[in-house]
Amino acid sequence: MSHVQYELKAVNLSKKEKIYDFNGFLNEWKDIWEKINMERYASFYSDDFYSSGMDKKQWLESKSRINAGKDWIKIGLSSIDIKQTDGKAVITLTQNYQSSNYSDTSRKTLELTYENGKWLIHKEYLNTFTVHTGIR
Repeated sequence: MSHVQYELKAVNLSKKEKIYDFNGFLNEWKDIWEKINMERYASFYSDDFYSSGMDKKQWLESKSRINAGKDWIKIGLSSIDIKQTDGKAVITLTQNYQSSNYSDTSRKTLELTYENGKWLIHKEYLNTFTVHTGIR
């Protein structure tokens, strides 16, 4: 397991909000995704999550169908930029995705919100996308 490191830029935090260390969050999110554990993977996403025209339930069903045909997944994260403001964070990163039947590299943005005592992904979208091999 390779772990990511990044530089955090805290912007306009209130005096009571602490700068959160997203390193553990990103590493656990990546590790669970690599294990194809959809139940634990879903726990990183807000109930109000929305991506690619789908709500959380639709998106997870789509991800489950895609992952059902995979023997393994490997995720590399790099060029990570994090901006945290009161109760929100935006993480932009380069994701190198490889699996048993597909690989790509993308520049991804995760928008997080602080809900019920933990950070959750509220929105996720690709900024750039390059397919290397395979068909999903």
